[in-house]
Amino acid sequence: TPDGYLWLGTEAGLVRFDGIKFEVFGHENLPGFSGAILNDLMTDYKGTLWIVSQINGVTCLRDDKFEIAAEVCRLLSKEYWCILECSDHSIWVGANTGICRLSGGNATLVPLPEYIPTRTVRALLEDRNGRIWAGTQGGGLVLIQKNGDEYESQPFSLRGMEITTLFEDRRGALWVGTQENGLIRYWEDQYLTF
Repeated sequence: TPDGYLWLGTEAGLVRFDGIKFEVFGHENLPGFSGAILNDLMTDYKGTLWIVSQINGVTCLRDDKFEIAAEVCRLLSKEYWCILECSDHSIWVGANTGICRLSGGNATLVPLPEYIPTRTVRALLEDRNGRIWAGTQGGGLVLIQKNGDEYESQPFSLRGMEITTLFEDRRGALWVGTQENGLIRYWEDQYLTF
């Protein structure tokens, strides 16, 4: 975070490292993280730390206070997996029940294609062209683009694969980490599996 701390998400809770010592925020000193497996961490442009707990939802650390992102948790349920801040500073959260977009204090669900076999989104990425990529658990890769005030999504490729992570390199190639199919690079309309 901008204040110089290194934050780690673990199965035991949230860990902060100041360069000398580690401090654990777990069930002993932070009841909201009781039994929490932390799947993702992100710092937004304001310096707020966003914490994605698989079971307990999304929590923010602002001005040394932890608060639940209730507007996101109301729309999504079950297991929470990933978080992304887009270039417009909106926050996107992927969960077992789909994607929620938070902008200006308003949370909305982002539609996923009706015919993909799962709503579980485990990875999110905004590419250099402003497109959002969602990696699903068994539904492959979904491309989300803004159309006016709405978002439209379409299945893109890699159907049936469980995607766990997404990355865009400096040339614009999309790297896709999968559960059982290895690492895949998508570049200039071609796939290469490692």
